[in-house]
Amino acid sequence: MVSELDELRAQVVRLQRRLERERAALAQAETIAERGLRESYERQRELALLSAVTDQANRGTDFHAALRMALPEVARHGGWDVAHAWLPDGAGGWVSANIWHVGGSGREAMTEALVALRDGGSMPARVAAGLRPIGIPDLGVMADCSRAGPAARAGLRSALGVPVCVGDVVGAVLEFFSVATRACDDRELQLMGQVGLQLGRILERQQAEERRAHQALHDDLTGLPNRRLFIERLTAAIRRQQRHTDYGFAVVVLAMDRLHAIAEGMGHAAIDAVLVEAGRRLEQALRTGELAHTIVGAPRPPGNDTVARLAVHDFALLLEDLGAAEHAVAIAERAAAALQQPFQVGAHEVIAPPIVGLAHGSAAATDAALLLRNATLALQAARDRPERPLVVYEDRMHVSALGRVQLETELRRALDREEFRVYYQPLVDLRSGRLSGVEALVRWAHPTRGMVSPAEFIPVAEAAGMIRELGTWVARMSCATARGWRDRFAVARDMVVNVNVSPQQFGDPGLVELLQGLLAETRLEPAGLKLELTESLAMRDPGRAEEVFRAIRGLGLAIAIDDFGTGYSSLGRLRRFPVQTLKVDRSFVVHMEDDPGSRAIVTGLVALATALGMDVVAEGVETPTQVALLRAAGCAYGQGYFFSKPLSVEDMTLMLEQEEADAVANASIAAAL
Repeated sequence: MVSELDELRAQVVRLQRRLERERAALAQAETIAERGLRESYERQRELALLSAVTDQANRGTDFHAALRMALPEVARHGGWDVAHAWLPDGAGGWVSANIWHVGGSGREAMTEALVALRDGGSMPARVAAGLRPIGIPDLGVMADCSRAGPAARAGLRSALGVPVCVGDVVGAVLEFFSVATRACDDRELQLMGQVGLQLGRILERQQAEERRAHQALHDDLTGLPNRRLFIERLTAAIRRQQRHTDYGFAVVVLAMDRLHAIAEGMGHAAIDAVLVEAGRRLEQALRTGELAHTIVGAPRPPGNDTVARLAVHDFALLLEDLGAAEHAVAIAERAAAALQQPFQVGAHEVIAPPIVGLAHGSAAATDAALLLRNATLALQAARDRPERPLVVYEDRMHVSALGRVQLETELRRALDREEFRVYYQPLVDLRSGRLSGVEALVRWAHPTRGMVSPAEFIPVAEAAGMIRELGTWVARMSCATARGWRDRFAVARDMVVNVNVSPQQFGDPGLVELLQGLLAETRLEPAGLKLELTESLAMRDPGRAEEVFRAIRGLGLAIAIDDFGTGYSSLGRLRRFPVQTLKVDRSFVVHMEDDPGSRAIVTGLVALATALGMDVVAEGVETPTQVALLRAAGCAYGQGYFFSKPLSVEDMTLMLEQEEADAVANASIAAAL
């Protein structure tokens, strides 16, 4: 019995142990299952959060909207009571995105928390510097955290910072606060890193869209508004004037035409640098308080004007909130003055003064393109009148422009149809009365209009870019004709033909080679050709002018300064140039008879030029009295209708025949005596 009882007791013990093992195994299984379920649940929550953010990242381009969606989602997922977003301010600091989330127990401290957390302190900078999420388990022990005190008073104990990155650039910092002291494990920090990465994709897409939008409306080189954006703002200004009749505005177009020639000599990279600086100067000019806000004593609101780049070398200004028409002119003049100062390009100074066209906004100008066209027509008028670098649009300019377009079309055909002629006006030695040279002058024998004045078609040829081709043709014809006269007439063997050089020709880096080729082609001795350039052309860029002049002299050609006295130079400034002849402008010569001042100017110019070793030619001589006064002043040569009008090649040849006959007759008489 005893043994059976002991056996039963042993079985009971074994069963109890087995039951305990099974209970332990069951408990362990339940724990594992619970942990797995919890793990699965957490994983599902993480996936749901990432899915929501990723979905937004895949289809969204509005970063602020994404932040407004993500901030509460992340806060609820992590049990954070307060959440907030920071954005970089562009100056190394941070500014609130004004996107907040306050929930749970944090709601009671909402007011104090918002006030306390307005100052970003070191939190955004700390997170941005590390480029990874940072958890702060206890704000109270962070001695270098300036927000620890205010956060603690608001009941907030721990924090989490999450950077939103595009590459290595932080585009935002998200921060989360809890009323409990809590630590973030590696898993949570890794999850927050994924959230920041997905939000960064949205920011990157938005930035790409913004860049595309900016590029569509701005000039790539200068960053200024382009023609499209300028037209949009001009259209808005027109509509504003239609609503408010006292609102005034104007369009200004500034063209730096001289850059065309400079580009060929210095390269386009140098011109790009000038254009960037020109845009900066114009922006600075319109931002300057004296210019932008107080013109002619009239206050103007700041920041309304627009500077745009319209074309290769053209800028435009939209001037708004103008009190009177003269205010626009004053602003345009001051803006132009900003471009008249030299530009430093490497070791060189570039001078490219603008010409300016201005059109006032009016009730009649209801279309932006029309108003811009008006300003451009005024600009063209300024091109035609160098003495007036700023021209204001007038209605008659439109009619003139239509005729100009037709003239340009016909002009392009004229060279092919051989409609141009070279006429020659004699230059006479005032001491002997003999022919000393001729000036070549181009004329257009239009098939229906007859002879067209150079004053009418030369500006059109310059604007159309035809003047180089036309000038080369004139030079070739003149050299060939002069060679023929030299071969035929003894009196022409020392005669010089003067050929005018336009600004575009002078700016051509191939000018010297072209001249060398023409001399070789026509077999004309270099001493038989003299180039005429205006003094204003010579003084635009004195350094380059001196370089080109010396290269021309190196070919053996002579140089004359034409229209002297009409520009802003002086004989002292011209001394640096290798110039042989000075041509006194006719405006002084025609008044010598009745104006003592003009006589004194001519006499002084002749004396100074002679002392500098230059010949002097008086232009526009029309009367015997003028000839006598010029002789008395010591002037050696004269040109004008008193001696002869410009002659065709046939008539000029007849004059040379007569000169030859007279020379032979005089020689015979002298021999007989």
